[in-house]
Amino acid sequence: PPNTYQSRFFELTSKQREIYDNLRDRYIAELHDGTNVTAANVLLRMTRLQMICRNFYPPEKEGILCSACSGEGILNDGTDCVACEGIGIVVVTSQLRRIDPKENPAIDALSDELRASRMPAVIWCRFRQEVLDCLAATRALGLNYFQYDGSMKEGDREANYQAFKGGEGDGIIGTIASGLQRGKDLRRAGLLIYYSNDFALRSRRQSEDRAESLEKTQSTGIVDLVAVNTRDLQVIEALRAKKSIAEMILGDPHVEWI
Repeated sequence: PPNTYQSRFFELTSKQREIYDNLRDRYIAELHDGTNVTAANVLLRMTRLQMICRNFYPPEKEGILCSACSGEGILNDGTDCVACEGIGIVVVTSQLRRIDPKENPAIDALSDELRASRMPAVIWCRFRQEVLDCLAATRALGLNYFQYDGSMKEGDREANYQAFKGGEGDGIIGTIASGLQRGKDLRRAGLLIYYSNDFALRSRRQSEDRAESLEKTQSTGIVDLVAVNTRDLQVIEALRAKKSIAEMILGDPHVEWI
């Protein structure tokens, strides 16, 4: 039977909306400034906006003055500072930043969808942090979902996949980049939830196909979570129509996508 498609819409919090709009407007201003922007640049900026919709900024690396040598690169005794290898700067990784520490509408929408349907499901995410957020949401609902992403050892990922395939648990949560969409048998799933999408048409088609089989007698439900008044819907409509987003950006004004 053909797949059935639905979109579950959610509103950003006021904090998310403010940051989303400010960042979007800044990008648009840069484009109007005559900056030479490629499709790859636009996709990168869309990724930043997408993260805001899922309520996080990823950890980032930044250089700070070395406290051991006060940024001089040399200690008081004239020797090179070991802490910064003599350059005066130490690279540190920032903490994960939540856009709104009190609310996450995307997770609320996911939880509502899982409450409405108890059939085995695959939850697709783009980023590892999203997998962790979704896992926490399923546990809060008393559900047993398996994890499948690049942060795990290959053997552990395979064990989780085999457990889900064999009928254990309520579902599996994975990143598209982890390979779960390539050559895996996910036909046990009656529901595919796209918590977020990457922008590759091939990945989307592969991930949808994994739940299909000639033996299925019921349609597979496919649900996309969509942040209202963002580019989420435009991306999803393009992927569902089997169109390449990169090619569409090259053909359309970049400002329309940001």
